[in-house]
Amino acid sequence: MLISEFLHNITNKALEDLLKAKGIDTNNSPDFIIEKPKNSDFGDFATSLPLQLSKLLSSNPMEIAENLVSLLPDCKEIEKLSIAKPGFINFSLSKNWINNEIKMILVSEKDYGRPLEAKNFKIQVEFVSVNPTGRLHLGHMRGAVIGSTIANLLENQRFNVQREYYVNDAGNQMQIFGNSIIERIKEANGADFNVSEDHYKGEDIIEIAKELAPNYKNYNLENVEDSTFNEIKNKAKDKCILKIKDDLNLIKIKHDSWFYESSLIDSNYFSDTLQNLDDLNLTYKKDDALWIKTEELGDERDNVLVKSSDKKPTYFATDIAYHRNKFEVRNFEKVIDLWGADHHGHIKRMEIILEKLGIDSKKLIVLLNQIVSLKSSSGISKFSKREGTSILLKDLVGEIGSDACRFSFISRSPESQMEIDIDIFKKQSSENPVFYIQYAHARLSSILRSSEYFKIKFDDADINLLISPDEINLIKKLIEYPELLNRITENLNVHELSTYSLELAQIIHKFYEKNRVIDEDLANIEQTKSRLLLVKASKIILSNLLSLMGMESPEKM
Repeated sequence: MLISEFLHNITNKALEDLLKAKGIDTNNSPDFIIEKPKNSDFGDFATSLPLQLSKLLSSNPMEIAENLVSLLPDCKEIEKLSIAKPGFINFSLSKNWINNEIKMILVSEKDYGRPLEAKNFKIQVEFVSVNPTGRLHLGHMRGAVIGSTIANLLENQRFNVQREYYVNDAGNQMQIFGNSIIERIKEANGADFNVSEDHYKGEDIIEIAKELAPNYKNYNLENVEDSTFNEIKNKAKDKCILKIKDDLNLIKIKHDSWFYESSLIDSNYFSDTLQNLDDLNLTYKKDDALWIKTEELGDERDNVLVKSSDKKPTYFATDIAYHRNKFEVRNFEKVIDLWGADHHGHIKRMEIILEKLGIDSKKLIVLLNQIVSLKSSSGISKFSKREGTSILLKDLVGEIGSDACRFSFISRSPESQMEIDIDIFKKQSSENPVFYIQYAHARLSSILRSSEYFKIKFDDADINLLISPDEINLIKKLIEYPELLNRITENLNVHELSTYSLELAQIIHKFYEKNRVIDEDLANIEQTKSRLLLVKASKIILSNLLSLMGMESPEKM
């Protein structure tokens, strides 16, 4: 059990006892939280519950705090209880409990902060899911890194996690893609070609077309037949997906499942979904198109499901079938989607339709990613994929490395716009947060190698010797780790990992600079051993953090 849960439980029991003593129904008790105070002088945890109870009990918050503290049990986990104005209860943890947590880190290592048993709970994280019309670029990377980090964390917390890429291969963009490839095949074969504003113009399109061109030298591509068009489009799509997988590998992302939009149509599951919507009296025909009645369900307007021009489904239409499949066929208990900010209006519509289909919309969580721009000595650039002027994922990785890419894209919450300074991430100094964090890990590794060189055994070290302010600060930061993982499991704010790792690195560097870990004076061997124990625990937590963020844990730098 997390220490915050334990403190909440005993406080809640004291609250119930207080309300019963005053003849108040415990069902009227407020929800409250136990949290870390901003000022560590006020203890390790605190609650503002007395302030919340002031109106209910018609009493002074300080008096309520005193009554609650008197009802809290004596326990080995708490060293001190205190009350602070205007009505806070502060908890200071016992040194014995804190020391046992350090021992737990050393014993559990990679499993520290993880539940003991696997959770029988299926979660799907769907991310990236861009049209297979070219290589991945800057606009795709943020959702990719956030999604994979969320999946890493949930898997660490022993959920049954599936990482999925939804391949949008049935929409109008694929027709444009096919036409773009054909024009470039003509060019590669020395025939007349016409690349218009509507075509994709990236180097990746030209590259794929050159690979396919020799197979179509003798074809009439001016009036291409549907069968030939689909053959070229599908071959190009497959090559594009292989390149997308290569791009994702560069930033350590692998999906468990690649689900094709076209499979919904080919299997008639899409048609079945339309029939379900019709049976619910949610669709109608107008202007030779099929519409869905989303306005009367609370949306801004009705939406087209099947277009009149080519009788093809809209993106929203197949997405309804896709999400129905997630919940009704594959039985995911929670689905987390990473979408671009331009899909904001899509969320409410999807939730409305899921409810009408008998699916609890609360099972769907959508995280929107805001736009990202780059900053460098050459200025800020914005990019358009179709014009072929995008910053490709592979180029950015080549410029600053995979670890810097991953860290930068999870360094802020997804709903905030962000600007990445490439020049900073290329520096080998404390200005570069990735270098700074990984250098902390390398320093810890170097100390432990030195202990091996000097043959210092420290398994039996006395943790009670760790009493300096720097040591205590580092210990208390380390034991925040389980609380951090639990909190992010609930709120999915993986940017907290980057914040915590940077804060931990700062404390590690300060500890290193102000405390001699391996003292050559044998009279201080016991202190050396205790500090080596702390170094080992710190390395375990920092390594675990870097692993969750998909980053390397260097032994040397």
